[in-house]
Amino acid sequence: MPSTVTDRLVGPASRHRTRLGEWWGLVVAVAATALIGVALPHEPDRVEVTITNPTDHRLYINSSAPDDGSISYVTVVEPRSTSTSHPAIDRGDSWVLHLRTLGTPAGTMTVTRSELLDGSFTIPISINDDLAAAGVPDDLPAGEPDG
Repeated sequence: MPSTVTDRLVGPASRHRTRLGEWWGLVVAVAATALIGVALPHEPDRVEVTITNPTDHRLYINSSAPDDGSISYVTVVEPRSTSTSHPAIDRGDSWVLHLRTLGTPAGTMTVTRSELLDGSFTIPISINDDLAAAGVPDDLPAGEPDG
């Protein structure tokens, strides 16, 4: 004889089906959450790049892809030195480098990822002349000879 009103109206088999349905609902919710997590954007690939700066200017270097207007930080290269960046966003096979010094644009150039990865990319020395013509002073430490 059933002991409660629910047992008399629903019965034990019906309660079991309800619990089973709740478990399946939970399984479906967890699976859907996992699928959404997989579909969300992931952190972009990053690479360390090496850039040689033969100029007399500290250069702040940002990058973008040729077909993308978003710009991200790469590194700062001191005058007459070589710098390897912290991991920078990988822009693909072709990178557009945006150079600045003392708040002044110092040029934009397109380089290959392989040049940046193997350390063969050197900033053109002609940037010295361009910046001097624009009245931008050099960044050489005191006591270091010019040019």
